[in-house]
Amino acid sequence: MLQIYLWCLLGIVISTLLPPLWAYVRAKFTPRPPEQKGFAVADLIEFAKPYAALGFASALTAILLVAFAGDKMTSWQAALLAGYAWDSTLQKLGKPTKPGAAG
Repeated sequence: MLQIYLWCLLGIVISTLLPPLWAYVRAKFTPRPPEQKGFAVADLIEFAKPYAALGFASALTAILLVAFAGDKMTSWQAALLAGYAWDSTLQKLGKPTKPGAAG
């Protein structure tokens, strides 16, 4: 059961790290105006705080996910995808809607 939990947690970690990683990649491939400076360490820490909180909340959620699935989740692939899908869904549900957007 611990191995299934760890694979589920890895799926959640991947889901948590992909958004800031893609934001970083997009930022590096988007030309910046000359007056804009790079990130300072304090900026990076502030940027990472919400993702760290999300990761912790997701790790706790993984415990519930594994408990709910019980013996039905037997492969590492199922655990990895369940963790990724669950966390990705929570992230999407937790995003505030834009004013005027349907939903």
